[in-house]
Amino acid sequence: MINFITKSSYKGVEIAARFGANDDGEFARKGVSVLWGKGDVEEDGYSLFATLDVAKRERTALRDAKDVEFELYQKLNGRFATPYGSTVSASPVFYRESGNGTKNFGVTQTTRDQRLRITLNCDPSQQLTGSRAMGLSAASVFIDRKFCNYDLPSTLEAQSAGKDYNFLSHGELKLGGDFRAYSEISFNRSEREYTGAPRTLGQTSVTNFTSTGVADPFQVILPIGHPDNPFTDARASVGYRFENLRAARRTSTITCAPWLASAATWVAGTSTAPCCGTKRAARTPPTASSTCRPCAS
Repeated sequence: MINFITKSSYKGVEIAARFGANDDGEFARKGVSVLWGKGDVEEDGYSLFATLDVAKRERTALRDAKDVEFELYQKLNGRFATPYGSTVSASPVFYRESGNGTKNFGVTQTTRDQRLRITLNCDPSQQLTGSRAMGLSAASVFIDRKFCNYDLPSTLEAQSAGKDYNFLSHGELKLGGDFRAYSEISFNRSEREYTGAPRTLGQTSVTNFTSTGVADPFQVILPIGHPDNPFTDARASVGYRFENLRAARRTSTITCAPWLASAATWVAGTSTAPCCGTKRAARTPPTASSTCRPCAS
């Protein structure tokens, strides 16, 4: 448990700024805070203060987090060892149906010459030739085949971009005797933006949910004669990524907590109100109806 004890009185203005990042300039964070206060409860009978803090953090891609044995990880598990990201991109890959009406579009290295069509309508800098060094399995149909690579690691984050706004105000009014009124308002807003890979279409059947329940499964099947089907005598399915669609998501959390209260000053079980001109020990806090009792000798 953490208890935050706010200032009971403050006079003046404070402004502070901060900035931080690692040695590579990544994981950058910056912010500014302002504190204002006026009045003193004991001297003026009131006190007011307010503080505002605004912070921002920059996005850091996972491939740019190189502080901890980056090159060693490249050797141990191949992470970021090659430009490879995914064989599914905006350049479609077509798979021929194994038999009429089977809805089976599986392809092996043995059958890929007859049943696999890879399009290369991407920039030459995106074109890679599949290899085991990329992490592809030995049985992958893309081994020794050129394809359009989608840079999937570029969507992975070590730190997401974000903004934070925090405001707190506190007021205190001396009502007389040991009684004071308190008022406090806090407002917090936190924004985060996360990147992600765009949606894809695959060859397998997927469960289809509607507003009324589960519907018939969905599977991408191009009939014979479809303008995008490269096979003239068989149906086809396709692997495709909607690279032009936004894949990031944003979250925003807002909290607001105003409150008003009044209480008597009470410190460690001892009343600060005089009794017969002398501080006395007490088991209960003073109230408005408290009366002075003779002091113990």
